[in-house]
Amino acid sequence: MIPGIDIQGGSIGHVMNALKHFSNISIHRINSSSGISYAYKKQNKLHYAEAAVKALKELNDKVTSLF
Repeated sequence: MIPGIDIQGGSIGHVMNALKHFSNISIHRINSSSGISYAYKKQNKLHYAEAAVKALKELNDKVTSLF
């Protein structure tokens, strides 16, 4: 079981390191549903959908930089 990233308490760095060490990293999904769904609460000036897209892009950038 992979912990959710950010709001759920999981660290993207720890999750990526564990996946690299123990398995084929290309077949896993990383959960950040709350981080994406509630991103608008952290970015009050953005529309709900814009905040979600921004949060998703930031997560993808973090994953890519650690991959």
